[in-house]
Amino acid sequence: MYSSENHLSLHALNERLEEHKYKLEGEIQNKEQHKDKLDGTISQMEEYTAALDIKEEDLIVPVLKTNPLVKNVVDAIQKELEKPIPAFGQKEWRDERRKAIKGILTELQTVLMQAKCK
Repeated sequence: MYSSENHLSLHALNERLEEHKYKLEGEIQNKEQHKDKLDGTISQMEEYTAALDIKEEDLIVPVLKTNPLVKNVVDAIQKELEKPIPAFGQKEWRDERRKAIKGILTELQTVLMQAKCK
């Protein structure tokens, strides 16, 4: 036979099991919401991917960039941009870089125009 003490401990055990059950149900609900959110994010990424529809040939570097003339111009511009930015006189630095790069591009334009006229 069960004593009242055993009955109380069974009752307490049932209460703890119910609490644990509710806690697990809450965790399951949170995980399902998180899964739904992730599924939505994946779906959105798939839509973006489909919308982009980039062809492999579009990712190939244009031939123009491999032209030695253009490569030299790109290297010269890169060299200008690699010059350190001073702590003071940043406006002057920007103006100097802008003028130098404009000169480089003007030279390229002149060479290309001369080649076109030949």
